[in-house]
Amino acid sequence: MAIVTTVTGAEALADAAAERITALIEASMDARGATTLCLTGGQTPEHLYRLLADPTRPWRARIDWGRLHLYWGDER
Repeated sequence: MAIVTTVTGAEALADAAAERITALIEASMDARGATTLCLTGGQTPEHLYRLLADPTRPWRARIDWGRLHLYWGDER
């Protein structure tokens, strides 16, 4: 099922992406106990990663980082 979200501006896009990814991580952990996430490099996702790691933002506290396995991917 495709979900289309329309936002205005880079900040709103990063916020929407952080919310969506966090919700997917939560759902996967609820279903499986742990989950994996493959991160890409480059500047495009940099702001999103900062939001997910920022202790003043809500997403960091919602993720059980001990049950999340992170991998780096290279799309080249």
